[in-house]
Amino acid sequence: MINDIEYQQCELEMGEMAPSQFLDQSIKLWEGLSTELICVIGDGGFRMLFARSVSLANIRFPWLENFRFPYEGESLFLHFKSCFIGRKVEEMRDANALILSSFIETLSSLIGDTLTTNILRPAWEQRRPANVAAGIHHTQRNLELVEKR
Repeated sequence: MINDIEYQQCELEMGEMAPSQFLDQSIKLWEGLSTELICVIGDGGFRMLFARSVSLANIRFPWLENFRFPYEGESLFLHFKSCFIGRKVEEMRDANALILSSFIETLSSLIGDTLTTNILRPAWEQRRPANVAAGIHHTQRNLELVEKR
């Protein structure tokens, strides 16, 4: 699926970041997703889907148990971020990938693959670190090839 390729590219680009930088970029991804998706499934829908995805990942990553469902008006990512603080980049990457995978799978089953892909693409682009902007053209070319299949 196109979103898997984009996510893998983002993860590769972020692989050598410090934990705090990785966490900031991960939060940037989730903020981008929330901005795009709230228009489609509403704030409550996004919050529920996000919280469910984190809860499922808690089975493999028990340190996510500190995540709690955010209250209305509270930052969605405040408790999420606090769960990741102090973790190694590898742990954060693996947990975030599992959460995102669950999120995407559920979202695709609700709204379809095409709409999910169209929503995810802008979020991937927002997440890219500034120092890899030159690689975007290469990634765009890969996206075009995948879409033609």
